[in-house]
Amino acid sequence: LLSCPDLPPGVPIHRLEDAGMGASMSEYVLFGVLQAHRQMHSLAEAQRVQHWQRDALETAASDWCVGILGAGVLASAVAQRLTLNGYTVSSWSRSKKQLAGVTSYAGADELDDFCAPLNTLVCLLPLTETTKGLLDAAFFTRLPQGTSLINAARGEHCVDADVIDALDSGQLSCALLDVFSVEPLPSEHPFWTHPRVQVTPHIAAPTSAQAAAKTVADNIAKAEAGITPDGLVNRKTGY
Repeated sequence: LLSCPDLPPGVPIHRLEDAGMGASMSEYVLFGVLQAHRQMHSLAEAQRVQHWQRDALETAASDWCVGILGAGVLASAVAQRLTLNGYTVSSWSRSKKQLAGVTSYAGADELDDFCAPLNTLVCLLPLTETTKGLLDAAFFTRLPQGTSLINAARGEHCVDADVIDALDSGQLSCALLDVFSVEPLPSEHPFWTHPRVQVTPHIAAPTSAQAAAKTVADNIAKAEAGITPDGLVNRKTGY
């Protein structure tokens, strides 16, 4: 929408901030974190070769560090759900955010500190020129070996070939991917068949028509009353 040449520069744009998506996204990310924490990818591989694997590492949830790229409405809901489940949670964003029970990092200078302790990395960033292709080979080297990846933001955040290479080298232990640069994901794409990739068809947080309609109606009522509606988009940042 922001790239539309016919969009008048002075028209305010308001986006849906939650509309029921926060609960769905929280469930999806919690599912992915639990899978990585309990090493379900490794157990699935053992099942394929009929190996009774009982040597999985025992790690308490409080010792499992989850880092969320992003600190917006959906990321905040996810962070809250993870902390309620006992995980150690941090966030990284363009500017500092105050989220209860969450360690906040911001800006390029704090990215290494954010990445250093992670067991699971979750991408919930908006897609901008700055964040496009962020999850590449250079980024993955910032992470501890064996970090798991969850991307439920936009496919363009990932450099697909670098994700595959990181999985093959063991830099990433597994990946739960809900979004892709081309959707539906082409049948020949290696994500479909990689043993440590779980593909879902952009269903992490579907928009509820009923909740979205209520949000839009509430915002129209605010505008008519002279109140600034929720979700005002900053055209300079792109979200």
